[in-house]
Amino acid sequence: MAGQESEHDLIARAVAGDGVALGELLVVHYEPLCRHISARLPTHLARVLAVDDIMQQTFAAAFTSIGHLEGHSAGSFAVWLRTIAENQLRDAVDALTAQKRGGGRRPVTARASALVHLASLLSDRADTPQRKVARREAVAAVNLGLDELPSAQRQAVHLHHFDGKTLEQTAAVMNRSPDAVRGLLQRAKDALRGALGRSSRWFSKK
Repeated sequence: MAGQESEHDLIARAVAGDGVALGELLVVHYEPLCRHISARLPTHLARVLAVDDIMQQTFAAAFTSIGHLEGHSAGSFAVWLRTIAENQLRDAVDALTAQKRGGGRRPVTARASALVHLASLLSDRADTPQRKVARREAVAAVNLGLDELPSAQRQAVHLHHFDGKTLEQTAAVMNRSPDAVRGLLQRAKDALRGALGRSSRWFSKK
């Protein structure tokens, strides 16, 4: 964690309302949680529901419910976050089923959770102490980098990562094909990686 701070201390700060501490914890737990959700994603929904969609909703829910976490151990936090992710996956599957029947819902996410999510996606996730210290700088760099994106790329990022829309929903809003939106998102990620690259501490090899 940042400096000599333990995960227990970060969890205590996060529960007390420290969004930066929660952001650092979410980055740490991002990769194992992705694997957990990927293993449980129904194969028949793989074309319309991505792990990224579930992670986005999970991070948003974590930001709004962290104050209710009981226990400050790394194990209790991991179980709590995994439970949220599993609930989000179940809700997403139910929502897609409802859409096929003419219903549906629009997920709402927090900008803070989206920025942490993007920083997690864009990093190489090698967890040296220097990179841990620089997490908040990475989130800030992504935030600034978003403003420099071409309008179409910025819109795709906001729709997909901030509003929590699936690739197909984003394509429908933008009146583009899913492949075109996928290309916009990839180019945006490449540009945002450049913004992160300018934060030298994040990519420190020490």
